[in-house]
Amino acid sequence: MTPNDFTPAAVAAWAADYIGANNTVRGHVSAIRNFLRWCEETGNLTRYRDRPMQRILRSYPPTYGKVQSHRPANRLDAAGYTALIAACQDGSDAGLRDELMVRLGVSGGMRVNELRTLTVAGLLTAPDLRWTGKAKKQRTAKAGPELVALIDRYLIRYAEAIGGQEPRPSSPALCATLHPRNPSAVAWGQPVRQNDTLSRNLRKRANAAGLGWMAAHDLKRTAGRMMHEARSADGGHLFDLLDIADVLDHDNPKVTKDCYIGPLGSENKDRAAALFG
Repeated sequence: MTPNDFTPAAVAAWAADYIGANNTVRGHVSAIRNFLRWCEETGNLTRYRDRPMQRILRSYPPTYGKVQSHRPANRLDAAGYTALIAACQDGSDAGLRDELMVRLGVSGGMRVNELRTLTVAGLLTAPDLRWTGKAKKQRTAKAGPELVALIDRYLIRYAEAIGGQEPRPSSPALCATLHPRNPSAVAWGQPVRQNDTLSRNLRKRANAAGLGWMAAHDLKRTAGRMMHEARSADGGHLFDLLDIADVLDHDNPKVTKDCYIGPLGSENKDRAAALFG
């Protein structure tokens, strides 16, 4: 193919036949636009008009919250979160570790890579949790009483397993499974090498709880949903959108609304109608 083959008609035909999310189409079209601009600047294309490509992009608006994914976002409500925690509480070391993973993913809003690279130092200051997040940004969260108690039990078990000495602050917080044939045992002090390992551990617990397929990032989405649905005795929201964005460390509340809270339904409009009469 040559640059001249990337005509608006050809790109539009490809996009129409493509089976996938709008965001993927937009990514490809944007790459083609950049490529054709470069070809024009370097003399490999006589003339490039960008407006037809812009029209193609407008035909595929961006989507959020995995709405077009074959595995849509799985934001748990409070009952689902309780069921997921219960699925981890099987009395095994792996269950203890996985409960900590779930609670940190929800209460701390940690991404999967942050969970994997978290060190013991991030737990030692509980209830104040500190770790390095996306783009090496220092992040903090506050642990509730159940999470603090879990951290205490986890660190005691950690110390017992490595010979009675406290784990070093630089040691991995979430440790690897000892062996696939012994999935309930933990290789204390050994780091998890891949993010997908934690994701598989989560899916195992979610399946045991009957919650369906879950991605690790669904833990953070669960936090958004649970805060949005938390109500006072008179039915008012305990957290507004800016509160939730602040807890999740989002600079843009629109990201919080579109990607983490999910569809709002008509409840707010129904309540407004009752107010206005």
